[in-house]
Amino acid sequence: MVVTRFAPSPTGSMHVGNARTAIFNYLFARHNNGKLILRIEDTDLERSTRENEEKLIEDLKWLGIEWDEGPFRQSERMSIYKEYAEKLVKEGKAFYCFCTDEELERKKIEAEAKGIPPHYDGTCRKLTDEEVRIKLENKIPYTIRFKVEPGDIEFDDLIKGNIVMKEGMFGDFVILRSNGMPVYNFAVVVDDALMGVTHVIRAEEHLSNTARQILIYRALGFNTPYFSHTPLILANDGSKLSKRHGATSVAEYRQKGYLPEALFNYLALLGFTPESGKEKLSKDEIIKEFDIKRISKSPSKFDINKLNWLNSEYIKEIDRDVLLKKLKLFLDKSYFCNYDKNTLDRILILSSGGIQYFEQINDNVKIFFDDSFNLSDEYLKNNQSLIKLFYNKVSSINNINKDMWKEIVKEIGKELSLKGKELFMPVRVITTGQEHGPDIYEVLDILGKDRVLKRIERFIR
Repeated sequence: MVVTRFAPSPTGSMHVGNARTAIFNYLFARHNNGKLILRIEDTDLERSTRENEEKLIEDLKWLGIEWDEGPFRQSERMSIYKEYAEKLVKEGKAFYCFCTDEELERKKIEAEAKGIPPHYDGTCRKLTDEEVRIKLENKIPYTIRFKVEPGDIEFDDLIKGNIVMKEGMFGDFVILRSNGMPVYNFAVVVDDALMGVTHVIRAEEHLSNTARQILIYRALGFNTPYFSHTPLILANDGSKLSKRHGATSVAEYRQKGYLPEALFNYLALLGFTPESGKEKLSKDEIIKEFDIKRISKSPSKFDINKLNWLNSEYIKEIDRDVLLKKLKLFLDKSYFCNYDKNTLDRILILSSGGIQYFEQINDNVKIFFDDSFNLSDEYLKNNQSLIKLFYNKVSSINNINKDMWKEIVKEIGKELSLKGKELFMPVRVITTGQEHGPDIYEVLDILGKDRVLKRIERFIR
């Protein structure tokens, strides 16, 4: 059975890159009728928190990613890592290292000064059993280092193809720290092997870890899983995706009012091209089409405009009542007290046309609430005839309905010989302060005679 895993560290918000990794593992497992394991890699005790773990799980559930086993926490498996580290020592595949941090730093500086790669120099690897015994009896702090034997490390990556890590890239490396905490490369091997993980799908930046992990798999007699390293996600300008490019975490997109189906769809196709060539697919459709061989080897660019387009397409499919509920979740609370429920619902539906995510509704509804917008003196000068005529016609009628607003604008057009954009644009601007928006007659009908007059009388010169 195919077994994949998503193994995040709960040290902060879940980045879109991590979310894509989770999605790829989920899709691969589901496509192959396998299972997905959720493992929390929380051995960084200073930065890992249960609160971050809960937020991470909440984000996964929001995206619609279901796992079959877990969550397992590495912090609850310390004895297992120690057992396997000691096993390697007993078998002569690892050794106790009593070098202090100060000694290691000094040797590193000396090596760099000589132009030599700063690998561990093997000081404690040469200790006799008796020397080790004495140091242990004297309770001298130690780490456990893995013995790296000469030779290249070669493996087939399901995305990148054949990869060869040349001999000498690293020296004997630590697998267990002096405080008893396992190093990342050691803990993940033990966990993946014991949990039966068959396929490791992770980001490209982990590629340098793979060589060390393969050595550990072999030393412990575990089967080595298939590795797949996904390409980087870059910003549109080709640089590393960061805060300066906008939102980078799942939580931020959630807070802005993106739909989970849309974000899942977008991230799933960020680097993966379905055979159908379709850009908008349901989760089930993506599962059916998912093929790890169709993941690009090249970096993917995060295009916010494409995500916005995709999200807007999903919004268009939402039922009216559901749409209203979602819009109200993101609507500023101050907007709820100005209109009755039916009118507010009407405003929201009118203003929702063309929104790309729900938070935008606050900008779109402003025309119904802001009476204090200003226009330039030049604009007012060029449109005085229309402003005065519009004001006088509206003032002369007691009760105005939507059809009457149309008639008023039509009469102004005839009297001033204006039509099309030359007529409708100034009417919209002097009554809403905006050049674009919902049907202007719907807007005027909701605002009503008194508020329309109040708005435009400020512009009469």
